[in-house]
Amino acid sequence: MTKIILKSNFQAHQKLVLILLFIVTFFIGSLVLLAFLLGPANKIGISVWDYVYLMLFPLSLYIMLLLLSKNGVVIDDNQLFTSKFIFKKPWYRKKVDMAGMTDISILKFRGKQKFMFASAADPDKAYSVGLQRAFLLNENHTKKKLLFEVNNEEMAQQAVHTIKEETDLNFTVYSPKIRSRRR
Repeated sequence: MTKIILKSNFQAHQKLVLILLFIVTFFIGSLVLLAFLLGPANKIGISVWDYVYLMLFPLSLYIMLLLLSKNGVVIDDNQLFTSKFIFKKPWYRKKVDMAGMTDISILKFRGKQKFMFASAADPDKAYSVGLQRAFLLNENHTKKKLLFEVNNEEMAQQAVHTIKEETDLNFTVYSPKIRSRRR
């Protein structure tokens, strides 16, 4: 089994929001958990809201796992899987349908990402983003499936090279066949 760990699931501003959410849910959930564990033996004054607040503790652990997870690709027995990794171990795999796919290619996209917190002051405030997306292509390049997307060109090249070596896919430049049409 070959593992290719690529990048985090979230942008920096998304991570900031998740970190703040983790802190709040962990603090409230752990206080309620301690109150349940160290409280009096007769729990007559327990309401439904106490159980709701108690569920914040496992929710905070799930948020922490989301923060630590990364996207990637797993190659197992000449089959491709998109995967999420935690501590370099795949915890969620989804098989990629490679029926009819013979080639792999990297397409470069340039775009702008709007700032999350600056939209009230200036709605058009954005920063430039360059994405490298790896696609699986059929023989005529008329069908394509997104395999992964990263910001770093070297990382995309290394990942595609590893996939090409482990599977029977060919690395090609994306060039769909254009048919002549009658006008």
